[in-house]
Amino acid sequence: MWNGGSITTAATFPSPTFSDVAPRAVPARKTLGEVEGLAPLIAAKSVVRRYGSGPAVCTALDGISLAIQSGQFIALTGPSGSGKSTLLNVLGGLDRTDAGEVWFEDRELSTLSDAEISNIRLHRIGFVFQDGHLVPVLSVAENIELPLLFRQDIARTERNQRVAQAMRDVGLWDKRHRRPDELSGGERQRASLARALGGRPSVVLADEPTANLDQHTGAAVIRLMRALCARYGSAVVCATHDGQLTSCADQVVRLSDGRMMPS
Repeated sequence: MWNGGSITTAATFPSPTFSDVAPRAVPARKTLGEVEGLAPLIAAKSVVRRYGSGPAVCTALDGISLAIQSGQFIALTGPSGSGKSTLLNVLGGLDRTDAGEVWFEDRELSTLSDAEISNIRLHRIGFVFQDGHLVPVLSVAENIELPLLFRQDIARTERNQRVAQAMRDVGLWDKRHRRPDELSGGERQRASLARALGGRPSVVLADEPTANLDQHTGAAVIRLMRALCARYGSAVVCATHDGQLTSCADQVVRLSDGRMMPS
């Protein structure tokens, strides 16, 4: 069991709660046009991804080009099967391209080994999935801590502090010892967000994070995600059908049949 009592006190952490973090006003971010000329955090250039072969080949991405700046909040929209999740996987190094390039900062992913890409994911990218993807046999605290255990650059004391702060950020400190099946859907997504942000990533990739939530809970999770990512300086790329999420994005990218549609 994760023992947070030995490394946290009320004086150690500012202890923001879910209720006061979620509604917090978030400063407006610059649009791509306003930051034009800056090197993007992630750049996709004419990306193609196909599955299958011969007559059964499916082109999931067909010439996608996209630039993501540090701190930017981008929503990917489109019908099911339009390529949103595939694009997230390619941007996050979970899937390879068949043509085109994906640059993460100054490194083109196709030139890197699997180990090098895994290292980028571990240190620079946070993931939030539709169903949370929490490990069912681990507590909330242990789920948040899990990816940090692979970080040799984070000492145990700092790791414990990050886990404690993450739980306080998302309002789950009092449920730190509970397992995922003892949480509501909104609480599981908050735990997933805390896990993603514990590593202080440059970008958070979120795949339908509010799809299984009611409107009120989804709105609260969106506000929390935007507020915390702004606090830690993380860009966000989020695949979604949720109009509440697209309305607060800096840029909305619409996909159809693997292609970007005019805004």
